[in-house]
Amino acid sequence: MEKKWFVGIDVSKNTIDVVYYDKKKQKVDEEVHRHFSNGQEGFSLMRKWFKEHGMKKNELVVGLENTGIYSFDLCLYLEAAGIDYCRFNPLHLKRSFGLTRGKNDKVDT
Repeated sequence: MEKKWFVGIDVSKNTIDVVYYDKKKQKVDEEVHRHFSNGQEGFSLMRKWFKEHGMKKNELVVGLENTGIYSFDLCLYLEAAGIDYCRFNPLHLKRSFGLTRGKNDKVDT
């Protein structure tokens, strides 16, 4: 099946910032960006949010930064749910932005 939904997740110790790509939008707003806790309850709410936007798991692919122990539970959840995902090296992501000032989870996502 063709992938229609592309989701980016910025992982930190206590929270995850989730954004999905919407080609109709030119900027990240509250409709395409959400903030969840980094735990089973937050993952369940994230899955519910996916369903509310019509995202089926076989049409969805998630990209997230590999933050070791902080992203491990999320990877296990996605694997158990049957959602395709890929992990990226955080240093590679940081360098791909070029020179930036400060840190912004919305932009990182």
